[in-house]
Amino acid sequence: MMCLQTNSDFDAKPMVMLLGQYSTGKTTFIKHLLRCDYPGAHIGPEPTTDRFVVVMSGPDERSIPGNTIAVHADMPFNGLTKFGGAFLSKFECSQMPHPLMRVYGALMWSLGKVLNTPEVARVYIGSFNDKPVNDGIVGPIGRDLFEKEQDDLLADLIDIPKKACDRRINEFVKRARAAKIHAYIISHLKKEMPAMMGKAKAQQRLIDNLEDEFAKVQRDYHLPAGDFPSVDHFREVLSGYNIDKFEKLKPKMIQAVDDMLGYEIPELLKNFRNPYE
Repeated sequence: MMCLQTNSDFDAKPMVMLLGQYSTGKTTFIKHLLRCDYPGAHIGPEPTTDRFVVVMSGPDERSIPGNTIAVHADMPFNGLTKFGGAFLSKFECSQMPHPLMRVYGALMWSLGKVLNTPEVARVYIGSFNDKPVNDGIVGPIGRDLFEKEQDDLLADLIDIPKKACDRRINEFVKRARAAKIHAYIISHLKKEMPAMMGKAKAQQRLIDNLEDEFAKVQRDYHLPAGDFPSVDHFREVLSGYNIDKFEKLKPKMIQAVDDMLGYEIPELLKNFRNPYE
């Protein structure tokens, strides 16, 4: 299920997420980019990966607890409250007045979505600590490779803000299409319910044969199969609801979504300027 998006989700600056086992160089890499320490940074040979840290611009150097940052209206972390206090106690914001973090299109390191994609991810090779590359170990070819890879990585990081608006509009369109298909599914299931007797059995039959019901909706409305939600997850969530109490489909609302996708979003893209450029 998708969380409700707020204004802070659209206004938030682009973010980069660093994941890895302890002592793999996450903190060192951030320090390499900032060329200084940040509040809460700790590097050691023992396991130190006990927190999720957001590094961002601020008027002074300080650490803000996760429960505080999650309820801040101007920041896009309100959705993290659904993970509860156990997670928020391991989450914190590291704030600092650094030039790299201060510019409007600056990069930030934060929690983000893990990409679920079959494509092979680009792997960068480099040395990101403060020590010079040892030519005796890597040789001149290795040094040249490290420098080129670092240039590519930094170029990609710098390019992230330029594509931020396109990504957000893309995510917004995906959510709109998902909402439209969800409305069609719910409307179809409600129509299949009997008017008087046997509602409980009818609901269980619909849930058990949900894959067939999805196919009917797809055929009736000529929808792409790839846009439908997971049958198993939908079945699990649907089991906790009374289908007979669902609202009827309102064609005007579907038409409003179609108009938005077909006319308003394209017109917006024509006149929209990326604020991160």
